[in-house]
Amino acid sequence: MLISQIFGVALVPLWTSFSSYDTSLLFSMFIIITVIVKGSLLSCWILIRATSWIVQMTSVLGVMIAQMFLLQFSLHASLFSVVVLVPPSTFTGICVCKFHLCGQGDDKHEDPVPGPRSRAVIGIFSRSSQEEYSWLASMLSRVGRVVPFGITNSNAHQFNQQVPQCTFAILYHSKTRGRVNITDVTDSLYDEELSFMSKVLGKSNVIVVADDMDDSSPRAAQNILTNQPSIAQLAQRRLSVYHKGENGQSADTGQSSANI
Repeated sequence: MLISQIFGVALVPLWTSFSSYDTSLLFSMFIIITVIVKGSLLSCWILIRATSWIVQMTSVLGVMIAQMFLLQFSLHASLFSVVVLVPPSTFTGICVCKFHLCGQGDDKHEDPVPGPRSRAVIGIFSRSSQEEYSWLASMLSRVGRVVPFGITNSNAHQFNQQVPQCTFAILYHSKTRGRVNITDVTDSLYDEELSFMSKVLGKSNVIVVADDMDDSSPRAAQNILTNQPSIAQLAQRRLSVYHKGENGQSADTGQSSANI
């Protein structure tokens, strides 16, 4: 950061030397600073938004060319002047923008003790009551902030707002509701919800849990995946299956999973 500050100070005499003598020094400096600042902010925005480095470099280069054209036209400067002036000025502006305005400076190298903001937000989405998956919420609370959400037929809007606020989502289904009708079957319960979670968070951040199963063997889990293929297509290619323990709580020893 100190280097960019020194570089920024060193640019002042450079801007002065390339100011047009046909207009006042103050006006020339105003034009130069305005064009450089706007171009730097636009370039910084492009670097943050664009995911491909090819798009980033091409767009930033286009911004610099536009800056050169504006300065050459406004100040009647030579091509050599604007070529020497624009790239180092814009580069310095981008550095200052990213460090101060975008919060991507030296602080990102610090490794503070994780706090509430840095913890993962794990959403548990289900039509079952929270008491049925309290054991799961308790287990996950060790690694993140657990946000339970009850799905109903009338709160689709609230569901669509809650999902993007999570970093990881678990779709919980209990067989106490009668049968394993998660998706792809008659009267399935979570067709739209599973599709939306996968679209928003990505399938790698979505997992399906089937609880209170009579049979929690890998074979039983595989049968579910075969009959309800959207689970593997829209969530992690694994189905976690639990059976009910003698004490009424889902037993960890009863977990089984199947991959396809």
